[in-house]
Amino acid sequence: MILFSSVAMRTGDLEGAAEELTKLLTLDPALRLTAVTCCLADLDRRLNGSSLQGCALAVQLRRQIRDFKADA
Repeated sequence: MILFSSVAMRTGDLEGAAEELTKLLTLDPALRLTAVTCCLADLDRRLNGSSLQGCALAVQLRRQIRDFKADA
């Protein structure tokens, strides 16, 4: 899921990234591993890049990533 969302981000497919991230962001907190949260931190930084500034979907995904990490 993280790999697919990362590839989608790199190819400019934010919708595809959102679809893959949604699957991951609904994991039960007991299943959230440190490696997953680290990868999400990297995606969060990419979503904050200048090319995505002002993009509503990027803002929404960043919020979901932060909430996910807070519950991990």
